[in-house]
Amino acid sequence: MVKSGETHFVTENGSTSDRPRLIFNPSENYCGLLTYLQYYIFKDIKNVLNEFSHADNSDSLRLRILKAKE
Repeated sequence: MVKSGETHFVTENGSTSDRPRLIFNPSENYCGLLTYLQYYIFKDIKNVLNEFSHADNSDSLRLRILKAKE
């Protein structure tokens, strides 16, 4: 699925072209399940890759950066 009206500009050899950004938009029946699974997947990824940032606010990001410096 492509988000309506969204484009991505790519410059190749001095030319600019528009390319829609691919976005998956699940149905209401599956959105809850995907969000539930994503929570645990992203939580595990955050524990392994300090540079992975998702759903962080400034305080939680600051704490993760300080923890990574130790």
